[in-house]
Amino acid sequence: MLAAGIAVLLGTSACGGGSDEPTEPATATYIVNLSPDALSAGTYIVYYKDANNTTKFEVISTSSWSKTVSSTRFPAMFGFKIKASPENETALTKDSYDLSVVGTIKMTRGAASVTNAPLNYSATVEKHNVERAIESNINNAVVAYNFSADGNATVNNKMSFD
Repeated sequence: MLAAGIAVLLGTSACGGGSDEPTEPATATYIVNLSPDALSAGTYIVYYKDANNTTKFEVISTSSWSKTVSSTRFPAMFGFKIKASPENETALTKDSYDLSVVGTIKMTRGAASVTNAPLNYSATVEKHNVERAIESNINNAVVAYNFSADGNATVNNKMSFD
């Protein structure tokens, strides 16, 4: 089950410099936190958009991963996708696993700040259900937003990471 994230709007405006072209960058920090059981029960690759809106990827090898990117293009397109490959049941050594994955994005520009955590999965699953739980609740999870020059964030359901 993916729980819907709650947007926390900490500020609503950014200072304008009188120019039509914004020069102050927007910054996004992507954060993925995995429980030790989730980390041991699968392999995780995060695909993310960099400052040039190019897709990059990194293997998540620790329980906490983060990446900060900036953009002066607006709307800035910030986002990441998790590819999860569960371990085969025969490779799992415990009877049950406490799987927890939280995906957060923090976007800022001037006084404007938005934090969303739309990926928030947590469950204790039996060994024989780990593969299905990872495949259906974590694999291909996307956290993606357009962030405007005035600090408003909207969900981007069409962001591609191909």
